[in-house]
Amino acid sequence: MRFVIVALGLATPVPVLGQVDSTYSAARSVLTRVTDTAAARAAGYEPFRFPRVKDHTPFQGQHWIRDDVLDARDVDLRRPPFIMFLPRNGQLVPVGVAYGLNVRGSEPLPGDLVGYDAKWHAHQWCEAVPGEGLALADGYEDCLDRGGRPHPEQTTMVHVWTVETPDGLYAHDNPLLPFMALGMSGRYESFHGSESHDARVLALALGETYGAQLHYARLIERIGASSTDRTELDGHRATLREIAKTLEMAEQDENQEKYEAAKLRALEVFELMTDVYRSAAPSSELRDQLNRQLEAAASSHSWH
Repeated sequence: MRFVIVALGLATPVPVLGQVDSTYSAARSVLTRVTDTAAARAAGYEPFRFPRVKDHTPFQGQHWIRDDVLDARDVDLRRPPFIMFLPRNGQLVPVGVAYGLNVRGSEPLPGDLVGYDAKWHAHQWCEAVPGEGLALADGYEDCLDRGGRPHPEQTTMVHVWTVETPDGLYAHDNPLLPFMALGMSGRYESFHGSESHDARVLALALGETYGAQLHYARLIERIGASSTDRTELDGHRATLREIAKTLEMAEQDENQEKYEAAKLRALEVFELMTDVYRSAAPSSELRDQLNRQLEAAASSHSWH
């Protein structure tokens, strides 16, 4: 399967001008009809899953898919093949849509979205990857570099956010989503410059409190972790949940000193978690992919 995706977060709209007006309006129109997961199922959507694990990541939420729409040859803003959900207040709420098209793996990435300049990236179903098996690689060349066999089609994607996002309208990730999921604003975080790394790692740590994990962390826990590893991970998550409550209260009380102390503790606990993930990896290749995902998530990737 290969598809072109455009993701639009729609929780708290920011001003949209010119080129995104029609896209934003179309996505919002879709979400006036698909207001929850029950409506999504009724409209033909179901949760998207990677091989062996579900899709629920800290910086993109959870995608629900309509496979039949991916057979189109052009983007139709009225018919998205994906709807994205974020857990808030105990339920999944729609925060965006994703448009997709099937394309050949050998084709170049698109350079625009409905006529406007946008940054695209690729995913490629990749078979027989050493140390992993079936994987979703970062494009055709990445599949070959990892020693796998690419499917004939690849997925090219561009994200468009209309919720607050530190990395620009077309950012690949939105590290504010975990704060939103937990009822926080992230007002004390800086996602650029010298403080960016810790802000993004804190967001990854917060994701662990409600089940949002990096793909390779989830995969390693499922297929490589021992019962002792799982107990240790669960213990760290319980600690992070308590820390998250402290962070939320500190935000509400405008107590930055208390916030920073809790943040430091969260970063320490998350480092302990990543050590467990790394040691539990059943192959060096899976450990390397986890490290690559951690590094990418902690880095600033902007596209305006």
